Amino acid sequence: MLKESLQAISVYDLYKTGQLSIRALNCCSIADLATVREIISYYEKEGSFLEIKNAGRKTSLELEELCKSYISQIKKLEERSKEEDAEVINRDAEVKELIETDFYLAIRGKRISSGELLGYLSSKQIDILTIKYNQLVASCSILRLKNVLHAVGFWEFVKEYLCQGDETLLEIRHLGLRLLPEAIDFKRKLIDEFFKIIHLPEIFFMIEEMILQKGEWLRNYFLYNYYDQYGYLPMFWILERMITLHPGRNIDILMHSFHIFEEDTPQPLEKLSIRYGISRERVRQIKISAFKHFFSAENLFTENKKDWNSYKELIGDTEIIWQDDDRIRQLIEQENVRFTGKFVLQILALLKAPTHTLLGGFDIQWKKKKWKNSVLIPNKFALAFNFNQFTKDIDRLISDHQTKFLTEFESYVIDSPCWLRFWPDIAGDIVSIAKDLLHYEFGLQPDPEEDEITADSSASE
Repeated sequence: MLKESLQAISVYDLYKTGQLSIRALNCCSIADLATVREIISYYEKEGSFLEIKNAGRKTSLELEELCKSYISQIKKLEERSKEEDAEVINRDAEVKELIETDFYLAIRGKRISSGELLGYLSSKQIDILTIKYNQLVASCSILRLKNVLHAVGFWEFVKEYLCQGDETLLEIRHLGLRLLPEAIDFKRKLIDEFFKIIHLPEIFFMIEEMILQKGEWLRNYFLYNYYDQYGYLPMFWILERMITLHPGRNIDILMHSFHIFEEDTPQPLEKLSIRYGISRERVRQIKISAFKHFFSAENLFTENKKDWNSYKELIGDTEIIWQDDDRIRQLIEQENVRFTGKFVLQILALLKAPTHTLLGGFDIQWKKKKWKNSVLIPNKFALAFNFNQFTKDIDRLISDHQTKFLTEFESYVIDSPCWLRFWPDIAGDIVSIAKDLLHYEFGLQPDPEEDEITADSSASE
């Protein structure tokens, strides 16, 4: 009985059980000592009970002996508890060493219990092994054995049979001698899965979970090596495999409607309608529906939202990034994907939606002017200036051969009617974006010294 539990023993309990005289009981009541714990605390503080009213030498000695008796019990129990804790710690260390250095001997030699095995595993490891158990059950060749093992379930099988001899499998209800050989094989396969998961580095658990959820098609050394090197999953690589290995008609139409892969050319509705044997209008409907679903935060990022978080750090909250930015190129090369920079930026725009707006991205409005390049800009810039209207104005000036108005480009932008709300503090940023637009979209560059607009040979075609 530890000291804390003595609070529950009252002085009246001591009196009723003959451990305290009536005189000692009265003295304790006068001193407001209601429990054994309070009596011991008083003794440890004062050293005796002689200061209590009406407590003579005999009563004080009685209370002292009571305290010494309980203090002695407490010390013995605390020592025993320490010994037991040490035994548990030693056993835990022994179990850990057995599992990590001689796993198969520990299981088959019954040197650890199923409870100790489960206690060693993390909750994530157990989750993975539960799925592995169900997969092994599904792979059994005999339907009856499938039903039997499914009824037993992961927890009962591990607790009752995994660390026991093979003959104990016959204790499973409806598992007779005919099913025993395959049941033994099942058990050995499950033990192998335990070994694999136990010796799998912690950083790969996330990958294993994803493979179990999505399928073996995701298993690839590139995935493990990438995660080991960078500390997060290559989600664009995973996305590419998802949409190329199992596209389905809707995704396939979407993929062929926009320049998503570098080597592909977008196909018109007519060609896609012939390819799928459906009407042009039906292709258009599917394209719109697939676009809205695919490029939405509720699609790609619902299941693995946290796995995409690392990409948010690629772009600062106040940064501007074009589709041919070095960071986009590096990402594409690093993840070994065939996506275009435009597509990658479109996905990043979904992640940065709280802080950024995408200009010139993929669009399903066929009448809308298509930009050659896309750019992600902070929301405050998009709220201040209408860049879409600005590109239309530049288009008109070029058509009318009036590019001379762009020679004083900064003044042209500052005086532009495209301002939705003029903020002097960001005027320089707006001019910079507009100048990049002139370069990327129209291949032009203002030259104030020559008082003319020149063709920019470095601009994208």
